[in-house]
Amino acid sequence: MSESETNTLLSRDDVQQAVHNALGSDAQLVDYSLKSMSGDKVGFAGAHQFLHIEATTKNGEKSTLRLFVKTLPYDIPVQVAMIENCKLFVKESKFYESVLPKLMESIKDKHWSALCYLAKENVLILDNLKDKNFELKGMSLTGLYMKSAVKTLALMHASAMIAEKKLGKSFLELYPEVFQEAVWTTTTKFYDWYTYGVEAAVAVAKRHGLDHACISRVCGAVFEKAAPSRGKWRNVVCHGDTWAYNCLFDEATPLPRCALVDFQMIRYAPATSDVATLLYLATRKDERRKIEKDTLRHYHEELRSALRENDPTIEPPTLEYIMEEYEDMKLIGMVHAMVDRPVTQILEIENSADMDSGDAGMGIVFGKRDELVTKLMDEHPDYKDMVLEFIGEIIEYAERPPPEATK
Repeated sequence: MSESETNTLLSRDDVQQAVHNALGSDAQLVDYSLKSMSGDKVGFAGAHQFLHIEATTKNGEKSTLRLFVKTLPYDIPVQVAMIENCKLFVKESKFYESVLPKLMESIKDKHWSALCYLAKENVLILDNLKDKNFELKGMSLTGLYMKSAVKTLALMHASAMIAEKKLGKSFLELYPEVFQEAVWTTTTKFYDWYTYGVEAAVAVAKRHGLDHACISRVCGAVFEKAAPSRGKWRNVVCHGDTWAYNCLFDEATPLPRCALVDFQMIRYAPATSDVATLLYLATRKDERRKIEKDTLRHYHEELRSALRENDPTIEPPTLEYIMEEYEDMKLIGMVHAMVDRPVTQILEIENSADMDSGDAGMGIVFGKRDELVTKLMDEHPDYKDMVLEFIGEIIEYAERPPPEATK
């Protein structure tokens, strides 16, 4: 989206409001300008620019800010149609406007998300995390970066527990439109993403002589798993899309800090659904199996620590509870990875710019792709190994004995 087009969505009064929210009610806007983010990796479902601001504070001192502006990608109509169909921008804007402030009020450590200085139905003005030395660390996360991401999820989930205690109501009751499911539902464009992803997996399994008959059945259970739990598990505010490109890190020691971005798929669900999605989207099978239990222990420790520091009256879940909940929720991460990792890798192989190139990228993400997947598997051995690995895990899951048989 061009700077002139963004200016039609962002008025001087809007920028003045952002200045007040960032610098205080006595701060006054002097001038502002928008600059493109050329050379920086940007997201799929939005257009991004830098907002340069000159202002004066209460004492007349000059202050400059560089903030981050997110809008709908109006120059890519097919993406706008998808975003509006799934209500992604509406969900994210209302999250920043109504939910995030309550979460931030409930916890001392606030680094886990950028602060929002203006939230409108088609524009967000946020902290510029890049200027705070936060950056992406690639599509895979291991070691300290995985620990950091897990700590951030624990902070977010703890803040939701504490805020709900103060509010006396669940966030789902208070803001049902924010937590309307965008991905694991038959009513949005993401059902095409899911359907064609499962079709591609079945086609690959048939071609390689694998048990393809169970794939659709197993994957179909994800819709119920991702919904708010009805009494079995505690629900919290979940990010919903915890892949590595939604996790930015600084270089703090001894542990880098992680900030989450892109809250478009926010949901109200059991907490370990976020952990499962992170583990399956940011690691491969061998690495995941090495770190899975330790990652869950670390998540549990960080959740206990956050609750103890911010509201010791809330009883944290036991480690056994976390482990059992994760076993129930990990299908969400498993299916998400099987459907989405082949797509994200296609975009890396073919041309990463396709992620923002309109019909080409949208066709790959939401279109029929079994032929393209099999073609790339023939051409790229690493891609082939990855696709077969994720399909194999679904088949292994189907072959598990029922829970009662393992007790």
